[in-house]
Amino acid sequence: MAVASLPPVNRAWHAVALLVLLTGAACDRGSSRAAPPPTVPAVVASTGCVTSSATPGTTHLSLVSGRSTRTARQFVPKGYDGHTPTPLVIDLHGYLSNGDGQAAFSGIEPFADRAGFVVISPDGTGNPRHWNITVDARGPDDIGFLRALIDDAAGRLCIDRRRVFMAGMSNGAGMTSAAACHLGDIVAAFAAVAGVHGPITCGQGARPVALLAIHGTADPFLKYTGGFGASSVNLPRPTGVDLAIAANYPSPDRRSAMQQWAALDGCALVPVTTNQGSEVQVTRYEQCRPGTDVVLYTIVGGGHAWPGSAVSASVPQFVGRTTMALDANQVIWDFFSAHPSTSIR
Repeated sequence: MAVASLPPVNRAWHAVALLVLLTGAACDRGSSRAAPPPTVPAVVASTGCVTSSATPGTTHLSLVSGRSTRTARQFVPKGYDGHTPTPLVIDLHGYLSNGDGQAAFSGIEPFADRAGFVVISPDGTGNPRHWNITVDARGPDDIGFLRALIDDAAGRLCIDRRRVFMAGMSNGAGMTSAAACHLGDIVAAFAAVAGVHGPITCGQGARPVALLAIHGTADPFLKYTGGFGASSVNLPRPTGVDLAIAANYPSPDRRSAMQQWAALDGCALVPVTTNQGSEVQVTRYEQCRPGTDVVLYTIVGGGHAWPGSAVSASVPQFVGRTTMALDANQVIWDFFSAHPSTSIR
């Protein structure tokens, strides 16, 4: 359940457990300023636009994927009418968290209510709960689950198939990075907060993608320069095959990871970096293939945080510093809005 629904004592404990173990936001606060594709694609209505009976609000859903029953939190904005194709954002939680926790941590649902998009925050698997970010065949088929989740949403809700997006925090950012390799045919753009990695699971001929990342230089869990911070030492470890898979957990230098995505997108490999105040640096790769972009927001002195989140900012002793000079939800939504799919017809 979301942090806000707990009694005071339990709420404090839940906030600590959720935010410490997440390793796995003001017009002038920053904007992606991403160049739109040459033409903005027309809306493509999903099949749910004929049959949708959903109403605004929050619900929980389950879905059989492979041999498992998977779960997710769904938020439908107040302006949803069941027949106007609506953008969809899949928002992935961090290590040990879940969809409810991610909704509280990111604060994306109140933003979605104002901006007018659906949010689905799915749950990972395992104990502790996490995502199979290396797409290891020994682990759960999270790529298959996310594909099925999007297709299911498109059948139940009136979704604009050209405006399906994915974001994630920490371990969820790692899963977002993996999904950028495998789901670019149905997801138009991706955003990874505090955990981007390179296109390590992409095969030959991988589809170029629009990808934005946000990462703090003082992240105490997943270091900006690569490797793992001191706070990761005390995280509970998975067991069995999940532990073996975790041994290959990628935590690269974030600048190098973004350069790899720039190479995939055919961008000029010397980026342009600008400062937005004293806390935010924006590194943008130029001359990318049409419809793609690679942008890194570096938060100077920032922690393992979702910039602009009041929940994140409330526990600096656990996640480090959360800047309020950048609204991550606004920056991500600006980036998504500028990058509808150009391939879905």
